[in-house]
Amino acid sequence: MYTFSIVLVLLVAAVGDVLGTCTGTTKILSKGELKITGKKGSCENSEPIIGVMTECAGSCKSSSKISFTGGKRPKPEGSCECCKLQRETEETEVKLACTKTDGTKVNITKKIKFPKSCGCGECKRGGKKGGKGGKKGKPGKN
Repeated sequence: MYTFSIVLVLLVAAVGDVLGTCTGTTKILSKGELKITGKKGSCENSEPIIGVMTECAGSCKSSSKISFTGGKRPKPEGSCECCKLQRETEETEVKLACTKTDGTKVNITKKIKFPKSCGCGECKRGGKKGGKGGKKGKPGKN
């Protein structure tokens, strides 16, 4: 029974490593779902846009630990990799129905850049200074 438990734990860990990847979800943007507004007016897609990368989810390698050095304060260390949309983009030709600020309507075709893939990348710290997960404040102000 003990051997079975160890094998089961190792199997679950191995499956978790295999399934714990950063993957993306693509979507079809329906007619009118993409809206662009500017100083000269507003536009929306006049036809569906197929295969737009809209979401990334999964896990990436991260670590956190405290190191102890004799005579010094314990020091937190670690690295954080998060699953996110990558900066790499691909241009897609999109047909737009636009309404100018004077009320006139015009149809145009424009190349728009959409994210192309998902991947692991460095996490950015969030929150307020000194807050949980945020950057530390200036010395003497903590």
